[in-house]
Amino acid sequence: MIENKTKYDLEVQKVANKPAVKMVLITVGILALAFIVAGIFKLKSELEIGIGFILGGIIVFLVFFFKYEKMLLKNITKGNKQLSENSYQYYCFMDDNIKIEFEKDNKIIGSSLLKYSDVFKVKEIDGYFLIYISKVQMYIVRKSSMVSGSVDDVRKIMKDNVTNYK
Repeated sequence: MIENKTKYDLEVQKVANKPAVKMVLITVGILALAFIVAGIFKLKSELEIGIGFILGGIIVFLVFFFKYEKMLLKNITKGNKQLSENSYQYYCFMDDNIKIEFEKDNKIIGSSLLKYSDVFKVKEIDGYFLIYISKVQMYIVRKSSMVSGSVDDVRKIMKDNVTNYK
């Protein structure tokens, strides 16, 4: 039996929201670039408007680039009752499935049994395994939180049982 107890904290939320943050930043970057290009073309005919477009594009990009993730995480933590010092997700990797229990203040508040055949894909990144159950929903397993077994054991059982492993 391979076991992991991942603390459900802000770091896990950052991992979970990274794709969304990246997509927003790309979109805002394109929009800011469009403002800057429009401003450059306006410089010849209307200097003040052109400068305004350029500065507006730069300001919008910088604000989103440096502040968006913090604003998003602040909103998530404000409305998320599960996110606390004493919240954990317990994973037990068995031969045919993964038992997942949700723990808060040392009490189990929910559980689920996930068959490997129901896993959409598994993605391995620095420090984490992302176990997707759909294109956007995932369980996040922190590699440093192994209780029994090893990261290599998790990797092997996932590769052996999930067809879409990256």
